[in-house]
Amino acid sequence: MVPDTIKTQIKKICLTSAAVKNPEKGSNKQKIGDFYFTGMDSTTLNKKGISELKPELDKIDAIKDIKGIVSSAAYIHTIAGSPLFGFYVAQDDKISSKYAVNISQGGLSLPDRRYYFDTDADAVRIRDKFMTYLTNMFKIMGYDDAKQR
Repeated sequence: MVPDTIKTQIKKICLTSAAVKNPEKGSNKQKIGDFYFTGMDSTTLNKKGISELKPELDKIDAIKDIKGIVSSAAYIHTIAGSPLFGFYVAQDDKISSKYAVNISQGGLSLPDRRYYFDTDADAVRIRDKFMTYLTNMFKIMGYDDAKQR
């Protein structure tokens, strides 16, 4: 498959760039190698934890009203997130020689609506596990149980 071939090629570029000793400052090899190493350095990443995300999480915690939600959503869009809705340019579905602006609704955490409202044993089990997952993620982010509710 083409996507697999492309992923393999990208990985090879990253690995060879990261292996270059003393690359020229500012060169593509240096940038790619540094970027790749930064993401692969799990020891440093684990030491840092979420400390570098803390200012962003604090901004979200400071939201008090609709104006704050709108302002925060706009900011997150500027740093490559897609809260509430997605916005992108892509080839037009009907006229392939043109590009179109696309807006898509934001998604849910679970695959679809039924996971939130169905009452069968499977849906209830998945919801319970999802709540456990969310509780654990909030603990990792430093929130106590009282603040999660």
